[in-house]
Amino acid sequence: MNKKRVGQVGIFAFTCVLLVYMIYIDMANLFRYKSFKHEYDEKVTTYNEALQKNQQYREALEGMQTQDYWELQAKSRLGYVKPGEVMYRITQARSANETPL
Repeated sequence: MNKKRVGQVGIFAFTCVLLVYMIYIDMANLFRYKSFKHEYDEKVTTYNEALQKNQQYREALEGMQTQDYWELQAKSRLGYVKPGEVMYRITQARSANETPL
């Protein structure tokens, strides 16, 4: 009977050690999973931001394909005026106390 009891205690001890080892492995894997999940979430966020920026660039490129876009750019940036057009510039009046920059 004593040998039987020693065998049962040995099996119980082995089972406990195995259980502790499995819990340790599971915890390590859980921490690794959380780390990978965090990295994945950051990559997804970066990817979505890049998709939005790409869409904005595509829309800007589509707008540049029209003649109206280039006319507006020439007028606003270079001050070009078509024959027969009149350009008005509105400026703010300076007060007497204000010094020019």
